[in-house]
Amino acid sequence: MKYELVLQWPMSSIKDYDNLIGIEEAIIEGIRGIRKVDGHDAGSSEMNIFIFTDHPKLAFERVEQIPYITTIMSHMKATYHHIGKDEFTVLYPAGLKSVYGDGFRRASVRRT
Repeated sequence: MKYELVLQWPMSSIKDYDNLIGIEEAIIEGIRGIRKVDGHDAGSSEMNIFIFTDHPKLAFERVEQIPYITTIMSHMKATYHHIGKDEFTVLYPAGLKSVYGDGFRRASVRRT
């Protein structure tokens, strides 16, 4: 797969980490057989879920349709990058100009 889709939420407690596991399970079930959920990480007041895909926009559209995700979208950020490259494209929220410093760059560079 050519791209890594990164979904990110704020994290402030261990309860948030427990919620991350539930979010990841909902995504795995919601995109079963279409994309590969690569896992998650948490730290620095943020938590991330990583999805490998050849079609990041389509993968994100599928994630957006998962009922549980629709209830937590207001806190979510989503971006993707070509594996092996550091340039990220923002998918959500609309109008977010830069993700550098928002955790996407650090998390994804660490994961690839």
